[in-house]
Amino acid sequence: MNSVNIFYRKHYVRKPDKEFASFDDLYTHAYREEQASSTKWIPPSDVYATVHQGLLKLKLSGDRAFALNDWSFSQLCSLLNVDRHVIEQLKLETVAQVITELIPRDNRPLQVFTMGDAVRSIHSISYERLFNTRLLELVIDEVTNMTELDDKQLRAPAFYAGERDLFAFMIDESNWLNYKDERFAPAFVIWNSEVGASSVGIRSCWFHAQSEAFLVDDEEDPIAYVRRHSSGVHESLSVIRGRLHLWLASVETRSQRFLDKLSEAAGTEFTAPSETFAKRLVGLGLSRDVVKKAEFSRPSVGRQLSRLDVVLNSLSTVRFAQSASSRFELGAYLASLVFEKNEVRSVAQVLPLMRSSSK
Repeated sequence: MNSVNIFYRKHYVRKPDKEFASFDDLYTHAYREEQASSTKWIPPSDVYATVHQGLLKLKLSGDRAFALNDWSFSQLCSLLNVDRHVIEQLKLETVAQVITELIPRDNRPLQVFTMGDAVRSIHSISYERLFNTRLLELVIDEVTNMTELDDKQLRAPAFYAGERDLFAFMIDESNWLNYKDERFAPAFVIWNSEVGASSVGIRSCWFHAQSEAFLVDDEEDPIAYVRRHSSGVHESLSVIRGRLHLWLASVETRSQRFLDKLSEAAGTEFTAPSETFAKRLVGLGLSRDVVKKAEFSRPSVGRQLSRLDVVLNSLSTVRFAQSASSRFELGAYLASLVFEKNEVRSVAQVLPLMRSSSK
């Protein structure tokens, strides 16, 4: 590997998401990031690339130079309409020259979202930001007003935030379901990406107590909602508020449907080749070593594994995914085996809106 590749692998690789111990910790993190960030409206003609102290940086209207992260670097490549993998083969000085020469020189300003000395995102004038704090404030407000629940019954064992998005998985401990030796609780997940790497949305889930992982309901679930960060994105808050009420009101009906599906999955053999299944898990964010050790590749003595066996054995691997979006996608895929869907879309596919345009 040459020194150029080493530079990009060091500076422009998505870092693992941070996990937080409580809702308050997640909110505090989101609030601090919001307070420390600012949006700069910069004419493209005033954007220049430079190499400073061995780092590729952007200068904005004569301002100080700002570093890039994995997401903003990808956005910049998209803005220039160049292949990121090609750019990564070039020396930094050459890349700086390419960026400076290819940036569109029109009159439409760019939204450059910065925090400290780093660029968090770069968008066109049509992008409308929804801060993570707005969604979290809505959720805590609604949960507080759900008189059927109290602090001991509704908790969130999974809070994540990274440079691209934020996820909060919350479970209802007042409605545990028992299927043989397995315990499940109704749950929901909300997400948002104030840097525009993904959408804002909500889905209902099922929390598995033994693995502490989630099966994510498919898009046919009436709770499901997703919205791109475009004009009017703040309207999504009122929609999500309504979906939270629906989630609570429909717990009993959805619980019975889920138990029926678990029973069906337990009675159906898993017929997919283990190699094909393993490749799918790797593609959804697990390392090959983790997948290789998974119990789905070791059939029980004297019988073929059922679809439910494979799902339950695989749920223990979800915690090894480094991003919350990968955990979401793995949970959605494994849920598809329970609900026997022929094709399940991931957060990025499922929700074609999940990956907002960087332009």
